Formats: sequence, C-alpha cells, structure tokens
Amino acid sequence: MTLHLLRSEGSWADLWSFDLASQGARLLEIGQCRQFLGASAIERSSRFASTTQAQRFLASRAALWLVLAEYGIGYQELDYGPHGKPSLGISMGFNLSRTGDVAVVAVASADVGVDIEQRRSVDLTEPIVAEVGSTLRRIGWPPRLGHDRLQAWTVMEAWTKYHGLSLHRLLDEREVASRMIDELESRTVQLISLAPSAYICGTMCTGSGAAVGYESGSRLL
Repeated sequence: MTLHLLRSEGSWADLWSFDLASQGARLLEIGQCRQFLGASAIERSSRFASTTQAQRFLASRAALWLVLAEYGIGYQELDYGPHGKPSLGISMGFNLSRTGDVAVVAVASADVGVDIEQRRSVDLTEPIVAEVGSTLRRIGWPPRLGHDRLQAWTVMEAWTKYHGLSLHRLLDEREVASRMIDELESRTVQLISLAPSAYICGTMCTGSGAAVGYESGSRLL
C-alpha cells in the first residue's frame, strides 16, 4: 500500500497501518508507559484463548490511542453505542480493525468504518453477501482488484461500523440491506479498498468526497 498523507480543510479520512508482529512489543511498551491500556481493555484481553492473541489485542488498542494522540485526543475510557461502536463524544470519527498480525486505525473528520480480513477460504452463503458482490461489480468497485465474497464481507462490516449498526441487523433486516445497496449504488458513501499485505483485504467506508490519506504507524514508534 502506497503510504502518503493527504489532508484538506473539508472532509478527510486518514488510515494508519501497524505490523503487530514487528511492532507489537513496542506498542505494548508505549501503551503501558503512557497508560493507554485501561481496565476494560485489560479485562477484554483476558478473554482470549492464547497469550499471543491477548497481546495482539492490547497492542492494537495502544496503536489506537497512539494515533488519536496525533489528533490531540488524550486517553479516556471509550463509550459504546447500542451496537458496540466506540465513541468519545467528539466530532471526529475513528475506527479500529485487526486481523492476524495487522491492525489499521481510521480517523476521519466525520463517521468512518474499517474492516480488514485475512484472505482465506470462507463459506459466506448469506444472500446479502452475493447481492453486495453483484452491486460492487455493477458500480465497478474496486477498479483493480478481483471481486470475491470476502471483499464483499469487508464492505458490509465497514458500512455497518460507519453507521454504528450491528452486522446482525444488516443480515436480518431487509430495510437495512436495501439502505446499504442504495448508498453503494448512489455513491452516498465512499469505499476505499485496502490491501495492507498480500494476504489481507479490507475496506474503509467514509463520507463521499473525503480526501483520503495513508500513513505507516512506524512513524509514531
């Protein structure tokens, strides 16, 4: 992924990427030193089956706060919406996604959602997945990557996170699914295809017309 940073006075969205395999230990060190790892994050980490996964989770949370500090946002306990979307009661939007050894943090002038997934064989048989894939082909997105069900799934995840909705509502409620299809077809939302590594695909969803920039988390370490 080409790394550059573009900012505008209008709407914008920045994506930061972290390699947890090589940067995880340093992120944990920073998280502990700067007290980025609150009681709720530590409690959630205890639910993971392995120490490695718990450490990856905590490292990604430290990455989130390290990025937010770049925008003048100090550490505080997160609030969560009715469907689990974290918030801080500020006008800027932010979102975190992690898969394997990679974490990405999206920060935007308004709402934003991001999802990354390891490329793998998956059995995604829900009708909405095929419908989203068909819609993406029809609108020609993404322009240079193949269309598969996993990529469509990341669009669904990113879109629901953008709107602060649960994925279950998209899967179970036709009204929500129709709203998503309408927004994709009308380009009401902007989709950015992500490929932070050869084995990962993803999507960032933000407001239409936002200037999008990319940055490596290594700059903060």
